[in-house]
Amino acid sequence: MSGSWTFLIAAHFLPLFGTCQSDEWVRHHIMLERGFHLLLTGDTTRALATWDSAFARLPWSGYHMFLATDAALVKGDTLRALGYLESVYRAGGQPLLNYSDPIKGLLARGFEEPHLGRLLHAMDAWAAQADSVWITALLEMEVLDQSVRSHDDPRMLRNDSINLARLVHLTEERGFPSPDKVGASFGIVHLLLWHHRGELGTDPQLDHYVQLVRKAMAAHQVAPAFLCGHYDFEAWVNKEPMPYGTLIGYFRHELEGVRLPSQEELDANRRRVGLVPIAWSAEVHDIPMDKLPFAR
Repeated sequence: MSGSWTFLIAAHFLPLFGTCQSDEWVRHHIMLERGFHLLLTGDTTRALATWDSAFARLPWSGYHMFLATDAALVKGDTLRALGYLESVYRAGGQPLLNYSDPIKGLLARGFEEPHLGRLLHAMDAWAAQADSVWITALLEMEVLDQSVRSHDDPRMLRNDSINLARLVHLTEERGFPSPDKVGASFGIVHLLLWHHRGELGTDPQLDHYVQLVRKAMAAHQVAPAFLCGHYDFEAWVNKEPMPYGTLIGYFRHELEGVRLPSQEELDANRRRVGLVPIAWSAEVHDIPMDKLPFAR
């Protein structure tokens, strides 16, 4: 085992493999992933039933609730879709709705319709608990992030550094920007951190933020698999097996440069952080299992 890999395990992986994530918390995140897989493979009925069980324990599953709303409308189950849609509004997921024609068609009827009127109460409930300071800051950081995305322009790295410093400062001041505080803007946190992939162990500011993220994970404020993409990318940089295999879609056209543990070990790692078996992920990405580089 290489020295770099030993460092990564000691510094980053063990908390994910430990007991900071309750079995119930992990199990319900697996159900979210399972519902997503069922939906993408055409079993909408079972997908919605699986998500119903997960949503009962994970009320801030905005993206999956959005998918469930869209799927229920396509299926013709309008009343069920309205229940999901109410949860989407209550969880601050309203910006996601612009990506669904069926949902936009439903909302075009107007809130004066009997069942749609209750969405206004859900919007009020979200406004009462949302952290507007965090949301405004994240939107500002997104604008700065997207202002320059050319790797040949030194301003890009400067902007990424400015945004990371602001993430650290605001998290220490106001707490982690978890989905229950920032709703759909939580996707911006993913975006900003992804620009620092491959920098674990080399950027003290990033390493400090990872510690703050891990505290949020232990408090069940964020999904147990939140950091897995970073750990997998770090493994790829060091030419070591990806412990979770979350980036097989990202590297689908260059799998010859990817390494994975044995399938049994990989699936055990994935289970611990609320991910479905690698075969399910491969199916979603249309990757034949014999193309995955297990145990090399």
